Amino acid sequence: MVDVLAAVHRLAGRFGEVARTTPDDLPLPHLGGWTVRDVVAHLAADHEWAAEALRTGRRPARGIGHPRTRGDRLRDRYDAATAELLALLDDAAARPGQACWNFAQGDAGRRDWWPRHQAHEAAVHLWDLQSATGPHDVADPVLAADGITELAEVYTNRYGGQSLARPLLLRSPGYGAWRVEPGAEAGRVVMQPTDDGGPADLEAPPDVLLLALWHRIPTDDPRLVVRGGPEAVRSFLAGPLTA
Repeated sequence: MVDVLAAVHRLAGRFGEVARTTPDDLPLPHLGGWTVRDVVAHLAADHEWAAEALRTGRRPARGIGHPRTRGDRLRDRYDAATAELLALLDDAAARPGQACWNFAQGDAGRRDWWPRHQAHEAAVHLWDLQSATGPHDVADPVLAADGITELAEVYTNRYGGQSLARPLLLRSPGYGAWRVEPGAEAGRVVMQPTDDGGPADLEAPPDVLLLALWHRIPTDDPRLVVRGGPEAVRSFLAGPLTA
């Protein structure tokens, strides 16, 4: 069982610490030309947006718009937004079941959906931030495996245009497996955890598999063990499963 509330406190706090010591203008080529400033601005705005949903229970009136500030002013804004969000997430976890809009379940959502999602949001963007300088914190494999399942639940219904020639079995040995199949609608896939013990089409540690699904590492990364038809696997990984 993953303690997502503890994870979001740790990861969001760690992001703020790293942001304080990382120059704004360092590039993040894997994010389409973004810099460190862009990812700090994005997560600050994301935290403000999620906090509004948690405060009101409704979809925020506006999308996630990036602040124009930079340097210490931007980092102060990140810290303030994060402090508010974490307090709201603590309250959401303490009172599960309360109605609250979210972008996966719409108006049928609950407030306790948000701590898990924000933990995984912080984990991926901490990796983004640390990629600017090279060294990374050691990833929690259990949290990363849960991140793959959360991605499957949240994003397969959000983005179309997938290319999946046949069903695929993905596995992180010791942590879980996931089956991906073509959905009923063209360009959609269904991805679910499975206890299928058969040969995997794609195998990697959970943090590596999560990064591949989030398009953070290339499809030919040597840590990704591809079997039984690499074209099908790499075509799936290249598709728009996530943002």
